[in-house]
Amino acid sequence: MLAPSSIPTYGAEAIVNKKLLTALDKSNKFEIDLISQRVKYLHYPIEQTDISLNSIHIIDNDLSVTPKLIWEHIKAYFLFGITFKAIHWAVKALPIAEELIANNNYDYILTKDAPSFVLGHYLQQKYRIKWVATWNDPYPGIKYPVPYGQGVDAKGNIFDRMIIKVMRKADIHIFPSERIRDYMLRYLDVKRDNTVVVPHVILETDITNRLDKSQLRILHSGTLQSPRSPKTFLQAFSRFKENFPDSSISVDILGIMEKEDVELINILKLQDDVHFLAPVTYSESLEILARYHIALIIEADCEEGIFLPTKVTDFMQYRKPIFAVSPKLGVLNDLYKEGYVNYFSDVRSVDDIYNSLVRIYNDFTNHRIDEKGKIADSVFSEKTIVNQYFNL
Repeated sequence: MLAPSSIPTYGAEAIVNKKLLTALDKSNKFEIDLISQRVKYLHYPIEQTDISLNSIHIIDNDLSVTPKLIWEHIKAYFLFGITFKAIHWAVKALPIAEELIANNNYDYILTKDAPSFVLGHYLQQKYRIKWVATWNDPYPGIKYPVPYGQGVDAKGNIFDRMIIKVMRKADIHIFPSERIRDYMLRYLDVKRDNTVVVPHVILETDITNRLDKSQLRILHSGTLQSPRSPKTFLQAFSRFKENFPDSSISVDILGIMEKEDVELINILKLQDDVHFLAPVTYSESLEILARYHIALIIEADCEEGIFLPTKVTDFMQYRKPIFAVSPKLGVLNDLYKEGYVNYFSDVRSVDDIYNSLVRIYNDFTNHRIDEKGKIADSVFSEKTIVNQYFNL
């Protein structure tokens, strides 16, 4: 498994990959050699691992522009026939991967986040080992939907076109949702039969919630930086507080927010009701989650929400009712219709968000909140996802 973001664990991609590793390791159906990385200058604390794989190889990586980094990018071009920003991890990982291949008989090479696909393709071609590529997000970045990127039809530069040419070579392509698969197939140009949808796994956990019955507590975990914006939510929350001044409700933000949105909280006079929590490790964030009634997710205003956010399956795993403020056409609305997301509002509509807040508070005062969490024991379960990877 080639996963630059996994162990040590920091950020959404690493969390998703570590949870998958945990599920595969627990099943006793896999022998996994992992090549990962440790990066300097991170916004969030790093969490170490208690997973015991066949082997774990962590490459220390510095993204600072130095003569050595420039040389590694040049070397990447001669090794792989391609180069782009941050590809130097693949250069460092190559000798480790080749030594592992010399000593093991692998069923397949599994690649996760960039630039692992470059190494996966190289090893596939040189050693004739099946390559399974995972695309949790559109790649390259220019292909992200507006406003994240320039959209599916963006032409990109010569490096982007080289990247896509390599991406197409995978034997099997894994996507976390149908929507992102359909989106990426519009430019990947691979057979649908060579693709599979595998959502982020929900691990089997013991749940211990510590809820304050006297106050409705809502938690947003994760970054709220552009293009994600809490503006419509804050406006709706302000209206709610004006119309229900005696309501006992608070919203906590565990993550980073744009300066202008922090100022909006003060303009709307919500500073007594909206609070910021300091960044913590992933496991600590789950301990914090146990104290909240509602898990809030705010997505960017896209024409279609193609992403399956990491936090969604975390919240489902801990049986937390989810309030999604998201594009009205998208994955989270699909999950709402299926009963996994409990409250949904169009990210563009202050009225819609306000109405959901009223409904949530009514459920809280009528002691119906605890009934809202649905156990996702089908497509998200360890058993299902382990079997999918076993049968690739």
